[in-house]
Formats: sequence, C-alpha cells, structure tokens
Amino acid sequence: CHSVTRTATSTAYSGATVPAFANFTTDNDFVVQGLADPGSPSTSWIYRALTGYGNIATMPQSGGAVSAADAAALNAWIT
Repeated sequence: CHSVTRTATSTAYSGATVPAFANFTTDNDFVVQGLADPGSPSTSWIYRALTGYGNIATMPQSGGAVSAADAAALNAWIT
C-alpha cells in the first residue's frame, strides 16, 4: 500500500503527492516529506490519516483504526 507514490484524493489534500514512505528509514524522512509537522500532531498528515481526520480515510485500509495507545504514541513522537 505504501510502496508507491500516490496522489491524495481527499479534499483536504486534493492533488498533493503522498510519497512512498514504506521506504523511509529515519524519523527525519517523515518531516522532510511533510508527513509529520514537528510539535503539531493536529497539522501532521500522518497523524490526521491514522486518526481519521475529516474526510481522510482512516488507516490502515485493511480494517480497524489504530489503537488509542498507538495514536497517543504517534502524538507524543510528533510533539
């Protein structure tokens, strides 16, 4: 699912390029590509996607949302 570059389809990110982040190897990769906004989970694409922000489909697509504990861990990492 995350091994190829895609174009976002949600209206919040319409036309934005979502990189193939399966190949990211460092935390900085997420920041450089704009998926994580250090200190601001509420504006970070990856946090919004994992928590079902607006009309962004909740990940993972294969079913079920991430646990509250995992969402909290991501929130802490971004913060």
